Amino acid sequence: MSRLDDDIKNPATIFLKWDGTNGGFNYWDKSKADETKGIKGENVHVKLPFEFMALDTLATVKGYSDSSKSGFWSNEIRNTKKDSLTVRTKAGVAATGLYADVIKDKACTGAKYCQSVYILATLNGKAQIANIQMMGTALSAWIDYQQKNKIFKGAISISKMKEGKKGATTYQTPIFESIDTNAKTEAKATEMAKELMVYLEKYLGEKQAEVTETSTDNS
Repeated sequence: MSRLDDDIKNPATIFLKWDGTNGGFNYWDKSKADETKGIKGENVHVKLPFEFMALDTLATVKGYSDSSKSGFWSNEIRNTKKDSLTVRTKAGVAATGLYADVIKDKACTGAKYCQSVYILATLNGKAQIANIQMMGTALSAWIDYQQKNKIFKGAISISKMKEGKKGATTYQTPIFESIDTNAKTEAKATEMAKELMVYLEKYLGEKQAEVTETSTDNS
């Protein structure tokens, strides 16, 4: 538990993941949960075209641990060379330290780099802050796009995909394209970015303190 839990909440409630099989995005909607029927939520598919404005990017760790039969997750960080991570599975803390160290730890076999991209997008008919967890082919395409474009200028559209094949597996890679915006949309993005910044400044400070405490406890 953290003081952050009482003070401020993550303004992003939708966390999107690229669907490499079908294209588009998936996210888990907890609002569809029904305890009386044993339903914990619903997987929602978001079809293309999809447009968004990038607000901020951070780094985290995701993946799957065969030994723990659990997914990996970690805190989000801004700098992989300076900020520390605590990587966890349902079994507990797998590793702590800088990205280069934890990713090589045997306890983190199956863990992978994930870029956490906070965005402004229209979902469920509402313009809101959401998050895209860029991994796999989507991450590769996103990094390539970042190197050639200013991601915080204008908006980004995904309306097309590129099909690839690895062995017997066929997969889809998103194609990111820059699109223009108007003054009203830019003002909305700036407003949302400021709201997000308030959360992230608090979150990043507290999480680094927690990582230090975890490292001390495990030393």
